[in-house]
Amino acid sequence: MQALVNPHQGILNSYFYNSRINTINHNVLNIQRMVDCRTDGTIVAAGYSEIANSAITGNVTVVSALSDVRPTGIFCSQFSAITWTGPLSLDASSNYYFVNSGSSLVGGKTILYSLL
Repeated sequence: MQALVNPHQGILNSYFYNSRINTINHNVLNIQRMVDCRTDGTIVAAGYSEIANSAITGNVTVVSALSDVRPTGIFCSQFSAITWTGPLSLDASSNYYFVNSGSSLVGGKTILYSLL
């Protein structure tokens, strides 16, 4: 999804299920739910609510972790060696894959449901 020359007014809420996503470059797009997906290219979006059981293999830039659609965060997902820019909220298993993939973070990180 590329930003248009004369983009629409307002926020674009999106829901992705069982999809392969190449590139998202849309500064007013909110990823409300991304389930069973794979991203191959760069993602530039306003924010995300829930990402679950997905493979993130391209760099991500977001402004916020939204609480529009619960649960908020990234769950049971895997990462390639990426750079995540913006707030990162994820569960312990996703954090394991994020750290061990050699990914880097520019922004704050919140680990959900951690026993440590």
